[in-house]
Amino acid sequence: VNGVVIGASATQNFTLPSDPIYSCDVPDAYGYVACENGDAGGPTYNWREVAPAAGGPGTALAIVCDDCFGGPYNFPFPVQFYGTSYTQYYVGSNGYLSLGAGSSSYSNACFPQIGMPAGIYAYWDDLYTTPVSAQVAVYYDAANHWMVLEWHDVSHCCSDGNHERFE
Repeated sequence: VNGVVIGASATQNFTLPSDPIYSCDVPDAYGYVACENGDAGGPTYNWREVAPAAGGPGTALAIVCDDCFGGPYNFPFPVQFYGTSYTQYYVGSNGYLSLGAGSSSYSNACFPQIGMPAGIYAYWDDLYTTPVSAQVAVYYDAANHWMVLEWHDVSHCCSDGNHERFE
């Protein structure tokens, strides 16, 4: 087909259609878009180390537990999220920042999960923040007006020793 013979050497130019899995979603009713740094039009990846355990300038939060949360913590500025303004947040040991309420519940159920508060669910897995090197830290850069929340060296439930770092 198209000049290609099976078993023979040939060069054939073709164009693949774009794959929607590598594209940003269309904006929702509030204008939010789900994108990864590898998506066309996605954000530029820029890790900002903030965990003091890794030499970062952040503040360690007292979240050394399993299936728990810390807070409320004050945002350094009001945060608009789906039409509601928040001045405080909570941090879950299982990889999320919640708004309006904290939550210690977790299950490997589909997300969003009924009963979970509004928030940013960065990892959504059963994580432990209890290893000696584990740390959850926050940093606010007033000059550039950005805030980073980092989970540093947290382990998975029943882990084989693999640790995660995300922000």
